[in-house]
This record gives sequence, structure tokens and C-alpha cells, in this order.
Amino acid sequence: MKSRALLATLLVACACLTLGTAVAQQNSGAPAAVAAISAVPSLISYAGVLKNSSGRTLTGLTGVTFLLYSEEQGGAPLWLETQNVLPDKTGRFTVQMGAASAQGLPADLFVTEQARWLALQIANEPEQARVLLVAVPYAMKSIDAQTLGGLPPSAFVLAAPPATTTVANAANGSTAAELAAPPPVTSNVTTTGGAANTIPLFTTATNIQNSILTQTGATAINVKGTLDLPATGAATSASGKNSQAEEFVASSFNGTSHVPVNQTYVWKAEAIGNNTATPSATLNLLFGSGAAVPAETGLKINKGIITFAAGQTFPGTGHGTITGVTAGTDLTGGGTSGTVTVSLNTTKVPQLAANNTFTGTQTINNAVTINSANTTSPGLNISTGQTGGDGLDAFSYNTYGVNASSHSSDAVYGSAYGGSGVHGVSSLGDGAYGQSGGGYGVYAISGGAYSVYADGSTSGFGLFSSGSSSAGDFSGNVNVTGTLSKGGGSFKIDHPLDPANKYLYHSFVESPDMMNIYNGNAILGRDGAAWITLPDYFEALNRDFRYQLTAVGAPGPNLHIAHEIAHNRFQIAGGTAGAKVSWQVTGIRQDAFAQAHRIIPEVAKTGYEKGKYLYPVENGQPKSMGIDQSRRKPGLRREQNQSQPN
Repeated sequence: MKSRALLATLLVACACLTLGTAVAQQNSGAPAAVAAISAVPSLISYAGVLKNSSGRTLTGLTGVTFLLYSEEQGGAPLWLETQNVLPDKTGRFTVQMGAASAQGLPADLFVTEQARWLALQIANEPEQARVLLVAVPYAMKSIDAQTLGGLPPSAFVLAAPPATTTVANAANGSTAAELAAPPPVTSNVTTTGGAANTIPLFTTATNIQNSILTQTGATAINVKGTLDLPATGAATSASGKNSQAEEFVASSFNGTSHVPVNQTYVWKAEAIGNNTATPSATLNLLFGSGAAVPAETGLKINKGIITFAAGQTFPGTGHGTITGVTAGTDLTGGGTSGTVTVSLNTTKVPQLAANNTFTGTQTINNAVTINSANTTSPGLNISTGQTGGDGLDAFSYNTYGVNASSHSSDAVYGSAYGGSGVHGVSSLGDGAYGQSGGGYGVYAISGGAYSVYADGSTSGFGLFSSGSSSAGDFSGNVNVTGTLSKGGGSFKIDHPLDPANKYLYHSFVESPDMMNIYNGNAILGRDGAAWITLPDYFEALNRDFRYQLTAVGAPGPNLHIAHEIAHNRFQIAGGTAGAKVSWQVTGIRQDAFAQAHRIIPEVAKTGYEKGKYLYPVENGQPKSMGIDQSRRKPGLRREQNQSQPN
């Protein structure tokens, strides 16, 4: 393979035989013409890349023998010659074959119209694979092209034809000019070469190049592209045109007639819906045996939809056809022939359009919707014994375990003697979700435990409530263990001056710090000073103290803090004996909870809150931009769009 690769890389750049012509001496006699031609040397210019049998490129001076054979393998060389070849640094070389002899290549090497193979043999290496020479070297035969048997063409020129010939031709209607006109000129077909095993293609009227068809041996044609079988013509309003057919022919031997019989399958695209608003086509399979013209089998494809031939059966156990239907558990009917009917055994299987009674444990692995129409009865009523478990246990991965709606009564009503009336648990969504158009979204009463117990200990909210007028209404004490965040705050009481008709509101005092405020009034002693005693927990609870003194009744320009807070007290001094002083002290909480949960005044919004507003309307944005709207998952708002039940 490596030696063959060498010769495959050789480029026959030029095979030039500088052959003289003797046109000028055609009338001087044959011997002079032959002598002129024989004086021209017969050489073939040969170029290539020099590689040894192991495939290594040679760049030094190397002895190479060139051999010409009449056969691709075996036989004795017709001619051989050894030359010293000096390749360049890439291994490329050029030689003149025949240059080692004064006579050059023998003229009779290429005059027999037989093929010639060239082989190379590098010194001290075996002869490499032979390569077939193409047309140019055989041009040595053109040495004799100007002669006929060694004589110039002038030796064979006929004498002028007799005048009667012209007369006779004139009588036939031919003029002298027509008789003297040269024959029509024909164009030579050219090519720049092609790839082996490639079927040629006329790229112009006179040029041949490679096509997309190649041949593998004598049994396969390969197509490097799309095999197009066009329509047999252009459709008209009267008829459509089918495609050219693709035939597949098998040969089967007939045991009766003792002859082979062709079995022909044909694929063909056939026009349908011609001259309509929706013309189309189907791909049809035809079949014919022997001399019969292939006819439709019934199998066709219409834009991916397959129509099967009549009598089509499908694979399966046995013969692939249904031989009988046996009614299984909870079914009745069946049969082995004719029209077979299978029905539900209604004594075992519940019916959708009838009342059903279930005994035993029931498991439903998908959604259940119950609509009690316009009756006052519960849509679903479940009761367990005093020692039973849950009346209803529902579980869902992505949405509600139980989703119920009602327009006049409770959507979900739960009553329990010992456990929870309604107990909801969720990993991602809401443990329990209630919505009401006029009443309470969730209404709970408890005799001893929590009326509503909500736990959002993982990543959700323990309790989320939203309302257009009030999200929550607490009647009684409210205990918050943790930090309370709000947009604003106040107390709301019956107005002291008109309790029956008015409310009184006062805003909370806000601070970026967790600040405590202490204040009071003091009467200064005879020394114009006073000690103020604070609660015994003051210094344990607070740090970073701030003071404020105000003289009451008369100016006190010299009032000051004589001793700062120590041991839960501080001293005021610089006043007048008997003067009244109003004082205020603030401190920043330093208890364990405050240290662990310090209020951060400025916090960047993240997650679903980013780009949204706590108060969208107040910020000139639509209500849909509210953070509380983002907290409501799409599944939680679907009741808003539910229509009135029938």
C-alpha cells in the first residue's frame, strides 16, 4: 500500500515529445521529411514525490530505475533506465525519461495501440506498484502522423477531376462552391479528469466531469445526493400527473411451468384531489407477477397516514389476529365470533351517572371533582367511627390535596372530637387555603387547642392572609414570637369624647434601632440636683444611652447630667432647689433576641419580590405588581375565575 501510495502521488505534469513536422518539405520528397523527424529526441517529462517502501519521503540524491511494461503485473520490461534523482526538501522531483540514452525512448514503444504501465524501483528496494500511463506518452505515434507509409501526403494527391464531373454534378443541382465547401466542423469533447469509479456527466455540450453517481464493482450504483423521480408531466385541470416509478424486481422459479418468473414491486407518487382547493398526493405500492402490469396493492401513505391493503393482519401471538374475547374480572359478555360486546358488571364496578356505595378502603390516584349541583346537601360527607382515623386524607405533589368551593355554605367543614377539624400539610404549596367572596376565607373554632395552627418552618409562610378591606381581624390578645414587620402601625380605640360614634388612632413611634424609651419628672433638692432610679433590669436590657432634660416652670440653663447611668440610676444637677425637671432616657436593646435578630434598616429585594411592590398602587403601579400577588401561586387563584356551578 505504501509503494502504491508513492505512484498515486506522482503527477504526470507533462509528457512532451518535441516532434518536428515536415510540412514545409512536403514537396521535397519523403526521405528529407523522415530525416527531419528522426533528428528530434524522444523524451517524456515525469514529475512526482519520491517515497521509499515504508512511506518515508526521500530528499537526498537517490538512484531510481524507471521501467515500462505491457502488463499490469508480471512479464518482462519493454524498456528500463536508471537515473540519479535529486528531490527537493519536500521530496518532489522531475526527470526526463530517455535522457540516459542519445536516442531517447524507442519510437516503437507507443505505436502498437496497447496499454503501457510505468514502475519505479529505488536502489536496494523492491520494485514499486505499476501505474497505467494515460494518453500523452502515446503521442510518440504522431512522429509518423505527417506521412503515409513514410511518404508525404503530396505523394498521394490525385490529379484534377475531369470537367464532366462538374457538369454532371451541376445537372444534379450542386454548384462548384458547394462541392468545394469543407465538411461540418465538430467540437472535441474535453475533460480535466475524473475520479475512479465515478459515472461521467456532460457539464456542457463538450465537457465531461464527475457526476454524483459512483459504481461499486459490478453490482451497486451509489448516489451522493437526492434521487429525484419527477412527475411525468405538468398537471392540468383535467388530470394530475404521477411521478416516475421506482421498480424492484425479484425472480422466483415456478415449480409448475419450470421457468423463472419476475415479481415486480413499484413505488409511485400518485396525484389526488386534482383541480380542488386542496390538491395532494399519496405514495402507493403496486405489484405485478410475470408479464402482468403492476397494479395497486391498496397500501399507500398520505402525508404520514398509512392505509393498509385489504386483508392486512398484524403480528402478535399465534397468527396475529383476534380469535376471541373473554370477559375478565368485573366484566360480562365476550365471545369468539361475530360482534362481541363486553360490559361492566355493575354489581362490582361503580357507575358515574348513578349513586354508589363503597365498602372498604378506597384509593384514588388522580383528581376527584364533586359537584352537588344546587342542593343543600354536602358535596362530600365522610364519617368515621369514634375509634377511626382521618375522615378524609388527601395528598398532592404540586397543587391542592382538597379543592372545594361553595357559594352559600362552608366549602370545607371539618369537625373532630380529639384531633384537628381540618389538617393540611404541604412541602411547597399551602397547607390549607381558604377564599371567600363575602365571609371568612378560613373560620375556625377550638374548644381547647389552636383554632388555626399554621407552620411554615421550612421555606414558606406559616400563615398568609389577604383581603381587600382587612387581611385579618383578631378579637383578643395576639402573641407574636419573632419579629413583626409592618408598613405602619397605630392603636385604635373608641374615641374618649365620642365612643359611640368615633374611633381614635395614634401612630407608633418608629426608629431604625431597637430603641426603648424611659421618661419621668423630678423635683430638684436643696443642692439643685436629683437622682433618678431606673428599673433594675435597665442596664441588662439596654446600651448606648441617650439623655434629654427639660426645665419646667422656669429656665434651667445649667441643667446637666452630673452622673451617667450606673447601677441603674443617673443624677441630674445644675438646677434651682425645688425646680421641676422633665427627663427622658433611651437605650438600644441588647437582650439575646435583639442580638440575634437585629433590625437591618435597608435590605435589597430578592427572588419573586424583586421588581415588585408592597404598595404598588401608592407607588403608581397596578395592583398586579404587588408582592402579595406574587405570593399567590397560580393554582391558588383559580377559584377567582370559576363560574357559578349549574
